[in-house]
Amino acid sequence: MIEADGPLSNSADERAVLPTLIAVLLSIPKCEPVGQVRQSHHLISIASWSALPQKPGMASGTKDRIVEQATSIFNQLGYGNVTNAVLADRLGIRVGNLWYHFRDKRALLSAIAARFVERSKDRAKLHPTGGDVLDEYAEFLNVVAVDLRDYRFLFRDQADYGTHAPEIQENLQRLYKDARRQFRLYFKALEKEGHLHIDDDDVEPLVISAIIVVRYFLDFVRETQATERAGSGIIRQSLLQHLSLLKPYMPASSLTHLKNAIAG
Repeated sequence: MIEADGPLSNSADERAVLPTLIAVLLSIPKCEPVGQVRQSHHLISIASWSALPQKPGMASGTKDRIVEQATSIFNQLGYGNVTNAVLADRLGIRVGNLWYHFRDKRALLSAIAARFVERSKDRAKLHPTGGDVLDEYAEFLNVVAVDLRDYRFLFRDQADYGTHAPEIQENLQRLYKDARRQFRLYFKALEKEGHLHIDDDDVEPLVISAIIVVRYFLDFVRETQATERAGSGIIRQSLLQHLSLLKPYMPASSLTHLKNAIAG
C-alpha cells in the first residue's frame, strides 16, 4: 500500500469534491487484460491471434528469441530432423550459447509447450454468443487453424519427441475437456439455428470424431506422405476433413458457407 505524504484533509471543500471525483473514476471504462478473448463479442482478429502473450513472466531477449525461432524451425524441418548444430546454425549462435539457455532439446520443447498451453487458455474462452452461429463457428475453426499452424510440430512429430512435455502432460485432460465442451456448445448452437439435423445421441460421437480429426490429421499426413510441402494448404485441408464429418447432418448451403469462411 502506498502511504500519503501527509494526513488526509477533512475540509468541507474536499468532502464536496469527493463524490464528483468518484463518479469520474467510475465512468472510466475498464481495460481488458492483454490477450483476453472478449466473450461478449465473439469475432476476433485472426491475424492478431498469434500475437497473444504466450507465457507470462518469460524474459524477453535471447531466450525468448530462441523459443520463437526454434518453434518455426521444428515446424519447417521436423523435430526429429533438427540437431543441436542445425538449430544453433539457424539461430545464428554457438551451440554452447544455445544450451546456456536450454540444457537440452527437451528443455526447449518444454518451453515451447508452455507457450502452447497458455495460448490454449485463451482459445478455451471462445463459445457461441448468440450471433450468427455459422460465422462464429468458422471463426473458432480459424483460431484452431492458427494454433495448428504455429505449433504444428507438436501435433505432427510426437513419433519423434515421444512423451508429451510435462507442461502439456499436466494439462492434457483440461485440453481435451475444453475441446469437447467447445465443440459440443457449437454443435448444439448450430442445431438450434437449423444448421445441424442430428439426434442427441449422435452429438457426443460427432464431438469426439471432430477432435480426433483435428488432433491427428497432421500426423496422418506425415505417415502417408513423405513430406509436408510448404504452402500445401495442409492446415486448411485438416479443417475441410473435419467439415466432412458434418456433411450427413448439415444442409449443403450451411456447409458451403463454412467452407468459404475457412481461411486459406
